Amino acid sequence: MNYAMYGDKQAQEVIVAIPALGERKEMFLPLVAQLPTYRWLVFDLPGSHLKKEAASVDHFCKWIQHVLMKEQVTVAHFIGSSIGAWIIQAFTARYPALVQSLVLLDGGHYFQEGAYEEVSLATGTAQVEKIEAAIHELTYAMPHLTKEAYVQFYDYFLQNYVLYEGEYVHHCDEAAYHQLSKDVTVYNYCLPTFDVPTLLMIAASSADEESINHARRLAAKCEQVKLQGRPKKIYTIHFEAKRS
Repeated sequence: MNYAMYGDKQAQEVIVAIPALGERKEMFLPLVAQLPTYRWLVFDLPGSHLKKEAASVDHFCKWIQHVLMKEQVTVAHFIGSSIGAWIIQAFTARYPALVQSLVLLDGGHYFQEGAYEEVSLATGTAQVEKIEAAIHELTYAMPHLTKEAYVQFYDYFLQNYVLYEGEYVHHCDEAAYHQLSKDVTVYNYCLPTFDVPTLLMIAASSADEESINHARRLAAKCEQVKLQGRPKKIYTIHFEAKRS
């Protein structure tokens, strides 16, 4: 499994970042650019770059802990996008002393029991123009972004496809993709209480009624919660620390 160190590699403040299912560690580079004074440890998910490797959430958490010990990191802030939000909670349950705070991006706020549907990632094409056209359509379907953001998304998504045996295919190993996705529908990795400062952020494009209701039910179970909604931008819930 791959990881990279970004930002200030000598900084004492460390951020660990886990991407969404099907995405790569490079998705965090724009955020790294905005927070360059931190030391960033950013991980690829198991199966990235067509690697055949153990893909359970449990095994991945053990790998993250191994890397933190290797890099002499004793405590860190954790950011997880989508499935990454469930994974960093699983990590917190196993290694709470290593976690200073949590940021859950578009995920981690409900148990996905029975929600998994298998998808195919292997379909490829020898014509890179078809990939470019599909990525252009996907990118510009997102509303209200800056010109710089559209360029960043287009370039990033395009790199999700790699040349393999004469065809351009998605970089994920399909078996690993499915295993990770199934894991979060079988095991409830959501923390019952938040003993570190935690921020849940739901983007406007993801903040449908069902998702917001999940977030409100989560907030109702927890003390010391702050809710904030900004129409057409982002929906946030802040869980204050309970540790003494």
